[in-house]
Amino acid sequence: DDYAAACTRAFQQAAGLDATGVADRATIDALFAADAATAERFVAHDIALGDENGAVRSVQRLLNQYGMLADVEDGEYGSKVREGVERLYAYLSDHDSPYAELFADSEHLSAEAQDALAEADLFINCTPLGMQGVPSQFSSFDFLDMLPASAPVCDLIYRPLKTVLLTEAERRGHPVMNGLGMLIHQAILALEQFASMPLDADLMMAAVQKKLVPVLNQSR
Repeated sequence: DDYAAACTRAFQQAAGLDATGVADRATIDALFAADAATAERFVAHDIALGDENGAVRSVQRLLNQYGMLADVEDGEYGSKVREGVERLYAYLSDHDSPYAELFADSEHLSAEAQDALAEADLFINCTPLGMQGVPSQFSSFDFLDMLPASAPVCDLIYRPLKTVLLTEAERRGHPVMNGLGMLIHQAILALEQFASMPLDADLMMAAVQKKLVPVLNQSR
């Protein structure tokens, strides 16, 4: 069937073979070799609330990667996965993403939606993990190894200015960014609405950073 062919193509790609989707002799020999290749991720197929399988675990890993799920990778499509999909849908909708509708139904994820998740090349932590005063922390940062080498890593946390996540990402060579800029620009936009006049964003940014950064640096 179509799914079996997709799995075969994924293995063939990982093994350096022509991705025909046909289990020919070369594919079978590679499959049973002592050093048989493994695909980079579980081949996507439609999944739904209540499912428990490798495809769900792959989705959990990706939602963790994008900061939409708090470090859960048990392979179970439960309430936490549903909430993570809801957060992703809200984020994509707020940013007018053409992919948003793929995640509109938080209780079902199509293979197309899972493929869209796997194509992203940016990590943004939208959870409080790693924030000063929050006892929880990522149990592992291995998910950073799944990112392309040049993928930026952003942590919306700004206290501390450099979280453990950003430290680990920087150690792996990723460009990093904290949430201070977003905090300041949100305030500027709000003040412009309140005052009904444009503000010099660069000047405001410099002034606020001058006051805030020394205080936030004390959070280390």
